[in-house]
Amino acid sequence: MTSLIPVKNEVREQSHVEALDARVDMKPAQSVPAQDVYRQLTAEEVKARGPRNLAIAGLLIFLVVLFFFVTLIRLGGNVADRSL
Repeated sequence: MTSLIPVKNEVREQSHVEALDARVDMKPAQSVPAQDVYRQLTAEEVKARGPRNLAIAGLLIFLVVLFFFVTLIRLGGNVADRSL
């Protein structure tokens, strides 16, 4: 499995400069595609993703449960007393 991540480097900056040059030359409007450059993740970086992803998932689940219970507490008995 190959894991690639985008990296900002001089190639992207050069394409931006070329886009500015195109505007200065008054050429017809063209979309300059961004040149995404990727690098291979090291084994350590791939291995570090697992625990990090679990921590983020745990935090999201905790927040969902927290918001649910806070909503229940704030609503309290008002849900039963509403007029229909």
